[in-house]
Amino acid sequence: MHVFFSFHYSYDYDRIKTLTAIWNSLPGCSMTPFISAEQIAEMMEIGLPSIHQWIEEEISQADAVIVLIGSESYGRYFIEYEIREAVLQKKPVYGLFIHQIPDKAGMTDKKGKSPLDSEYPHYDWTEDRGTENILSWTSEAIENPCGTKEYEMSASAPGREDFEKAKEMYYNSKK
Repeated sequence: MHVFFSFHYSYDYDRIKTLTAIWNSLPGCSMTPFISAEQIAEMMEIGLPSIHQWIEEEISQADAVIVLIGSESYGRYFIEYEIREAVLQKKPVYGLFIHQIPDKAGMTDKKGKSPLDSEYPHYDWTEDRGTENILSWTSEAIENPCGTKEYEMSASAPGREDFEKAKEMYYNSKK
């Protein structure tokens, strides 16, 4: 079972390492590899279409898309783009709250608002015992997909400005 994890890269990356290590240890489970900072820089140099193409290709190879929901996931352009692309490709999608997974400093976070509608299944990694249940949640999503209506990006999604700001921040950090 191959999955695509959708998440707020810069904010939740450390938090999800625990979760993805567990996923990759399960028999028959794989995931889309995370892209490196160098790959992100290359795609930013080329522009937004290259990032969209990467997302579209990776989702096309996935059996399901798991939206990892942190405190700052709602309204993030790329998370919403990934959800929309999953729906367009008719991929099973579900949400997984990750706010109680400690980051590298051992800190947890507040629960964030989900970018998914209520028609999609939602689970909490800690409260719903994700270590024990992630495989069954994903199997259930594949066997009984929902979310067939067209996904619309929220009005709060920053869109292209978010990409341009990220690009500017990246280049400023290299100076």
